[in-house]
Amino acid sequence: MSTSEIPDGLERVWKANATVPDAVHDCVHNLVACTVVRQPEAQAICAWDGNLTYEELDKLSSQLAYQLVDLGIVSGDIVPLCFEKSMWTPVAVLGVVKAGAAFVLLDSHLPDERLQVIVHQVNPKLVLASFQNRDLGSRLFQNVVIVGPESLGGEQPLLPSTYRATSPSSVVYIVFTSGSTGVPKGCVITHQNLCSALHHQIISLGFEPTSRVFDFASYSFDVAIHNIFATLIIGGCVCIPSEEERKDDLEKTMFRMQATLVDLTPTVARLLSPQVISSLKTLILLGEIVTEHDSKTWWGKTRLINAYGPTECTSISTINHTATTPVMVSNIGEGKGVVTWIVDPQDHNVLLPWGHIGELLLEGPIVGLGYLNSPEQTSKAFIENPAWLVEGAFGVQGRRGRLYKTGDLAQYDEAGNIVCIGRKDTQVKIRGNRVELGEVECRLQDCMPEGTQIVAEAIKPKGSSENNVLAAFLRIQEHSLVPSYQISTDSDVRLLVPNKTVELELAKLLPAYMIPSLFFAMPEIPLTPSGKTNRKLLREIGASYSVEELTLKADIVASTPERPLTETEEVLQATWARVLNLDSNNIGVNDSFFQLGGDSIAAMKLAGEARKVGMKLTVADIFRYPTIENLSRLVKTEEEDKHEQASVKTPLLEPSLKAAFLSDIDVSDIPLRADDVLDILPLTNLQETFIAEGISENLQIVDYYYLDLGHELDVAKFEESCAKLLEGYPILRASFLPFDGKHWMVIPKHLKLPFVVIHVDSDFQDALADFCTNDIASFERNKPIIAFILLQNKIQGTRLVVRLSHAQYDGISIEVIFKALMGAYNDQDIPERTHWSTYVEYIHHQKSKALVYWRNLLYKSKYTNFAEHFPEPSSNLKPVSFRVGKETTFPEIPTGITVASFMSAAWAIFLSQLVGKEEVIYGQLVNGRNAALSNIEEVVGSCINIIPVRVDLSSHHTLAEFALSVQEQFIALGDSDSLGFKDIIENCTDWPLGSRLFSCTQHQNIEEDVAFETEGFTSRLQRFDNPSRLPYFFFMISFPRGDKLGLQIFAHSHMTTPETAEILLDNFTPIIEKLAAGLKNSVSIDNLLRDIGSIDLRKEMAV
Repeated sequence: MSTSEIPDGLERVWKANATVPDAVHDCVHNLVACTVVRQPEAQAICAWDGNLTYEELDKLSSQLAYQLVDLGIVSGDIVPLCFEKSMWTPVAVLGVVKAGAAFVLLDSHLPDERLQVIVHQVNPKLVLASFQNRDLGSRLFQNVVIVGPESLGGEQPLLPSTYRATSPSSVVYIVFTSGSTGVPKGCVITHQNLCSALHHQIISLGFEPTSRVFDFASYSFDVAIHNIFATLIIGGCVCIPSEEERKDDLEKTMFRMQATLVDLTPTVARLLSPQVISSLKTLILLGEIVTEHDSKTWWGKTRLINAYGPTECTSISTINHTATTPVMVSNIGEGKGVVTWIVDPQDHNVLLPWGHIGELLLEGPIVGLGYLNSPEQTSKAFIENPAWLVEGAFGVQGRRGRLYKTGDLAQYDEAGNIVCIGRKDTQVKIRGNRVELGEVECRLQDCMPEGTQIVAEAIKPKGSSENNVLAAFLRIQEHSLVPSYQISTDSDVRLLVPNKTVELELAKLLPAYMIPSLFFAMPEIPLTPSGKTNRKLLREIGASYSVEELTLKADIVASTPERPLTETEEVLQATWARVLNLDSNNIGVNDSFFQLGGDSIAAMKLAGEARKVGMKLTVADIFRYPTIENLSRLVKTEEEDKHEQASVKTPLLEPSLKAAFLSDIDVSDIPLRADDVLDILPLTNLQETFIAEGISENLQIVDYYYLDLGHELDVAKFEESCAKLLEGYPILRASFLPFDGKHWMVIPKHLKLPFVVIHVDSDFQDALADFCTNDIASFERNKPIIAFILLQNKIQGTRLVVRLSHAQYDGISIEVIFKALMGAYNDQDIPERTHWSTYVEYIHHQKSKALVYWRNLLYKSKYTNFAEHFPEPSSNLKPVSFRVGKETTFPEIPTGITVASFMSAAWAIFLSQLVGKEEVIYGQLVNGRNAALSNIEEVVGSCINIIPVRVDLSSHHTLAEFALSVQEQFIALGDSDSLGFKDIIENCTDWPLGSRLFSCTQHQNIEEDVAFETEGFTSRLQRFDNPSRLPYFFFMISFPRGDKLGLQIFAHSHMTTPETAEILLDNFTPIIEKLAAGLKNSVSIDNLLRDIGSIDLRKEMAV
C-alpha cells in the first residue's frame, strides 16, 4: 500500500510505533540474585507465617532447587505449586526457576476438578505443596513434595550448574485462564518476556527499594507473580497476608503491615477507605475498567495508576501513571515493553487510523509464546507478519513481528493514551442493542447513595425465552431504593424498586435500553479468586429466579396499565389501539407491543399509522423498543423525515444513457419517444429474476388475479376505475426492456388502457384456465404487462381478471392495488402512495451501507450446498412444478419470538442435521419494507427480497438464545433488507462463482384472499395457479390455517421429486414440535440436536 492510499490519521500511528522496545536477554532469578548481593540483610518477605531476609530467601530457594534437581527436574519441566498465601510461596517460586524449570501457581480455593484439568495439561513429574495443602496435592498428583520448615533449613550443598541450566528463552511460568471451550488454557511466559516487562515497567508502576508491596492477588492471577519478582528485583518487601486476613480483614491487615503499594481490581478497591490506609503511597488499579467514581474516591490521597494487560503478555502491558485529573485516570496509558496497534475488529489485516475504535494488538518482547499444547488456539490469538507491518509506511521501515490480539476494543485519544472501550466478544445485547456494562455502571453510580457498589449484568430469568434482561446488582449501605422485597426465603438477595427520583435521573443519563429492568440488593458483591467481580455467579443468581418471582416488581409498582404522561405517548397509545384492535385504556406505556398480540405485519402497519400522525418509525424501531415509553423518545417528526428524504434523490440513469436506451428500443415493439417516458428504473435482483430468467428459461413471467363481481357491475364505470388506477400507480404501466446486458423498467407517462370484455359460455374456472393458457402463449414480453379482462356469462355474472408481473407487485401491494380499484368504482379517490421510483432511489442511496452490513454478517462464511444432499432428480424431461403439503399442530411459541423467526430457526436446525454442519446459510423471503420512507407499507411494487440467513448452532447454549439470535438477525437488517441476493453474494462473500440461495423459507402471514363487496356481491381475491409456473428457489412455506400450521414445499422436478419433498416434510415436522417444546421447557440446543439426530434423505428414499 502506498502512502497516498493510507487513510488520514495513520501517520501518527506509525510514528508512535516506529520502534519496538528492546528485549532483556536475562533470567529472572539472576536479577533477584543481584539484589541479594546488594542488600542481603534487608527484609524480603513479611508474611503472616514468618519473615525472610534476602539472604535467607536465597538460601532456602537454592536448597529447594538442589532437591528438585536431585529429584530429576530439568530445564523444560513444569512444576505445579499448591500453596496458600504463605512465606513459602516465594521460596517455591524461586527454587523452581533456579532448578531450570517453570512453575504453575495453583489457587487452592479452586474446585479440585479444575485443578486436576490444569495438572493433567502440565503433565508434571511432581507437585510442590505446603504442609497445609498436602492432601489437596495428593488428590491432584501421585508424587507430592512438601515445602516448609521441615524439609528446608539445614545445610545442603549447592550445585553451580543449577544457575546455568536456564536460558532467557526458557519458560518461567504458565498461568491458566478460562477457555472459550470450557477447558482452561495455559498462557506460556518466558524469562525474556518477564524480564523485559519488569525492565520497562517497574519504575512507572511506582516500585521502589522502600516499597512494601501487599500481596493481595490470588495465585490464579498473574499479578501475584509480577508482584513477587518486581518487589524482589527492586529490593522491596513482599507483604503476604493469610487467606482469612485477605478476605475478611483487608483494611486492618494492610495498615498493620504498613503496605505502601498494592494492585487491586476496582471492585476490591471500592471496599477500602482511603482514610484508613494512611501508609499507602501507590494504588494500581487493573483487571477491570476504571470509572471516574473510582478515581475520584482515591484522588489526592495516594498515587493512582491504571494498568492494563492480558495474561498472554505478562500481567501488564500498558500503564497510565501520569494522569493530572481524576477523569484522565480512566484511560490505560501507553505501552510499556510493547507497541500498540489498533485494527479492524473483524479483520486484523486492516490497520485503523488514530482515534478509531478497533481491536487492540500488542507487539514487543513481552508477548508470550502462546497457549500450552494448543497450536490452534495460539494461531488464532497470536498472528505473525501482517502485511501492513511488513510493508511499513510514512518513512517507518517495515518489519516482521509477532502480535497478540487482545480481543479488547480500544482507541487512541488526542494525548496519545489508549482508552479501553470493552471486550469485542463480551459486550451484551439488550433488545438488539450492544451495551457496554461499564457505562451503565458509571451512570448508575451517579444516581446512587455514597458507598453503593454497583454491577450491571445481562441475565436471563429461569424459564424465560425472552432476550437478555439488564439487571443491576447493588451492595448498598443506605436503603434509599425502597420498597424492597425478598424474592426467595432461602436467599439474601432482595428485589428493589427504584424511587421516581432515581428513575428520572437515569432517564436523563441513559437511553431506555441501557436502564436496568431489575435491581437486586445483596449483602456482598461476589468476587472471583483473582479479585474481579464474579459476573458468572451474578448471571446464575439472576437465572435462578423465575419470571413469576421477578414479576413481583410489576405487582409492586401497579396492577393497572401505566397511563401516558406526554402528548407523544397518548398519540402512540391511540395508534397501537387502532392497529391491535384494543381498547386504549388497556394499553400501558410499558406494555410490550408483541405481548399485546403484535407481530411483524402489525409492526409494519403501526409504522404506517404513525406516519399518518406525523411520526417516523420503522419496523426495526418497534422490534427494538417495543413499549410506548421507549418509542416516544425515538420518534421523529414528519418535518425531520421530509428533510432526510429530500436528500435521497440520485440519478439512476444518466441522460446520455437514457437517450441511447430509447434509440435502441425497437419501435415496432413499443413506440416510445423520450418525451413519453416518465421513468427508466433499474430492477432489483428479484425483479431481474422474475423477468430475465423467466424469458431465458421460457417460463411464465406474468400472474393472473381474479375477482368475481356478480351480475350488477356497471362495465363503463368499472373501465373508468381501471383507467384511474393506471394513472395513480405508474408502476402498473411498466414494460421491462433489455439494455446494456440487463433489463430495465420503463414507465410511460400515459398508457392506453388495456381493457377487454369477453363473453363466455363455459364455467368461469374453465374459461379462466383457457384464457390464461392462451394469453401466456401469445403474450409479447416487451409490451406493457398490465391488462384488465372481464369474463362474462349469463349464469355467473362477471369475473375480473388482472394480468400483472411479480416484478410489479408483492403480497402487500396486491391488496393495496385491488382496494384502490374497488374504491375508485365506489367513487373514492385513488389514494396517494409513495411511488416506486422513490423506493428505488432510496435503496440505491442505501446500497453502500447495506454492503457493509452484509460483509460483516457473511465474513468468512461457507456456502451451504443444500441440493447435494437430495437424491438425484431426473433432468432429461421438461421441468414441472409441484407443491407438497402437510399440516401440524400450531406450535406454542413464547412471547417475544415471531412465528417467522421460529420457523426460520427450525429450518436452520433441519439444514444443520441434513448437511452435518453446525453453521448453515439459507434464504429467507422478507417483505423488504424496512426503508425509512413515508407510507412504505403501502408502496405499490415488488419490494420483496430473498436474503441470506447465517446461523451458527454451536454459538448458543439454550434454544431461547438460539431462536432469539435468529430473530435478532432480521431485526438488525434495517434498510439492508433491500439489497439483492445476487449483489450480496457477488460483493460480500467469496462463495463459488454462480452460488445462489437454493433453499428459501417463507412464513405467509399476509392474507392474500381478501374479500371485496361490489353492488351487494361479495367474493375473495384469488390467483390463478398455473401448473407451468416454476419457482426460482426451493421454497419451504408455512402459514396459519385455523389452529393448525400449514407447511408447503414449492419446487420443480429439476430440483427434487415430490416423493423426496414428502420425506423432507416428515423429517421437518417433528423438529417444529420439538423446538416448540424445547423452548417451553428450557432445553439446551445440544440436547435437542442429539434427540433429532442426523437426517439422510437419500437413505430414506432408498428404503
